[in-house]
Amino acid sequence: MGEAGAQRQYELLITLAGASVVIERRVVVPDQCTLADLHLVIQAAMGWTNSHLHAFSAPDGREYGDLSLDDTGLDEPGFADGSTVVVADVLRAPRDTLRYEYDFGDSWEHRVELMAIRTGEPAGAPACMAGRGACPPEDCGGVYGYEELIEALTGPAAEQDPELLEWAQEMLDLPFDAEAFDLAAADAALRGLVGDDGRMRWPEYA
Repeated sequence: MGEAGAQRQYELLITLAGASVVIERRVVVPDQCTLADLHLVIQAAMGWTNSHLHAFSAPDGREYGDLSLDDTGLDEPGFADGSTVVVADVLRAPRDTLRYEYDFGDSWEHRVELMAIRTGEPAGAPACMAGRGACPPEDCGGVYGYEELIEALTGPAAEQDPELLEWAQEMLDLPFDAEAFDLAAADAALRGLVGDDGRMRWPEYA
């Protein structure tokens, strides 16, 4: 755990692995933010909808997730409760990294890197400082499915897949810009996670 009484903020770089377009978010969270809360931060900052399971893999090989979901099959030996572990326990120095996987079907893998530890700043709500790239749509088949979707939307009309285009028209606001990023919206989404009691929760449960 972090030092008692210390107010440290962790600057994290969250990067979606494997995408041809750079998709990343730079956020600031309290060092005593739990991994359960960090999951919500990643969801809100990236633009995901918190609709699937997730897991963190720490540098020491331990895995963490949400053990309240008792039908996932994830409560096997070695899988720990992310709500009982804080960021400072697993990211101890700049360049330390966590692996975060969202949606075990599409397998969206994220790299969470500790960029800097800020000291002497008042604790506050998580914030988004910067970012690049639009969040892929949910349930599009992971990185490879997303690449196919982008090709279908941007390729020559004669080569576009009509089924993918129909799906895209139903799921996306077209035209879709894979490089677009709205910093104000991402930051507002992060701040909206914190309730009046100071606890983090997904907005639908606030």
